[in-house]
Amino acid sequence: MANLEFNKKLGAVLRSKRQEKGFSQEYVATLLGISKNQISHWVIGKRSMYAESLANYCKILNCTMQDVFNEMENF
Repeated sequence: MANLEFNKKLGAVLRSKRQEKGFSQEYVATLLGISKNQISHWVIGKRSMYAESLANYCKILNCTMQDVFNEMENF
């Protein structure tokens, strides 16, 4: 899978999970100590995430990285 395609699928899953929780990008960004723009870049696949960032994002969403990767197969 090309890196851009991977990033887009990852972003789509994270957006879906964030919206299920009713969290805004700004709320998640604040908890992660980053800018809302960084969240936006991850969601649209413009930037890759470090594993540590993904792990912290997953903690906020109360899911595992494996949950996210499994859901990526549906996108």
